[in-house]
Amino acid sequence: RRQREQQRRQREQRLEQELRQREQQLEQQRRRREQQLEQQRRQREQQLEQERRQREQQRQQQMQALIQREQQLQAEQARCQNQQRTDQRALEAADAHGRRLAEAPVQRVQDDAAQNPHAADNRRQMAAAPR
Repeated sequence: RRQREQQRRQREQRLEQELRQREQQLEQQRRRREQQLEQQRRQREQQLEQERRQREQQRQQQMQALIQREQQLQAEQARCQNQQRTDQRALEAADAHGRRLAEAPVQRVQDDAAQNPHAADNRRQMAAAPR
C-alpha cells in the first residue's frame, strides 16, 4: 500500500511539474507575442511619422515654389509697367516734336513778317508770278 501511495505522489508531482513547465512555455510565448506586437506597433508609428514629415516637406517645397512664382510675376508686372511708362513718355515726346515741326513753318513766316514786313508780300508775289 505504501508503495502505491508513493507512486501516486510521484505521479502527481510529475504531473504538477509538467503543468508548471507548460504554463511557463505559454507565458513565454505570450510575452514574445506581446513584444512582437509592440515592435510592429512602434515600426508602424515610425513609418507614419516619416510619411507625415515627407508630406510636410513637400508642402513646404510647394509653398516655396508658389512664393517664388509670385515674386517672378510681380517683377514681370513691374517691368511691364516701367516699359509702359517709357513708351508713353516716348509717345508724348514724339507728339510734341511733331507739333513743333508742324508749327515751325507758320512760326517762321510769323517771325519773318515781324522782322521784315515786306518779306511775306514778296513771297506771295513770287508764288503768284507766272513761270
